Amino acid sequence: MICNCCYLLLTLCGTLGDRISKFDRSTIVALLSGREDISEEEANRIVDQIESVRNSLVEQYQQVQQKVQSVIDGATVGASGVPLSAQAPEG
Repeated sequence: MICNCCYLLLTLCGTLGDRISKFDRSTIVALLSGREDISEEEANRIVDQIESVRNSLVEQYQQVQQKVQSVIDGATVGASGVPLSAQAPEG
């Protein structure tokens, strides 16, 4: 059985990862370059930086997800390698 905290963490990572990966570059460039103090060239540089940070965050979320899943997998498998749910109760 997966503990509630692990389940919530996996759900949170998945949700944030989905939201971060949905990124409309052209809209952000248009919004930024629409300002009087930012040229389209500067807007593209800013968006390049945003994309770099986003990619880093997505990678970190994936690593956390993998670690949590590994912990869950280890916690649900007994020393014999058989899933705990399939093992006969002791006693």
